[in-house]
Amino acid sequence: MCKGRKELIHDFMEYRIMSAKWNETYTYLLLSFDKYCDHHLNETDISQLMVDEWSATHENESNYSRN
Repeated sequence: MCKGRKELIHDFMEYRIMSAKWNETYTYLLLSFDKYCDHHLNETDISQLMVDEWSATHENESNYSRN
């Protein structure tokens, strides 16, 4: 059985923390992505389309913000 999105995110965070290659900004961004997926998508796995849609700049954002 394949791991779902939440498990993949958790495993990735754990790996990066153990590798000393992590900071709280990453936590905020990954949890923001996971929340986006919960509210906008029915899929449990991560796809390139999901990432592309979430990371696209929206009308109320500049190149330097994610408000």
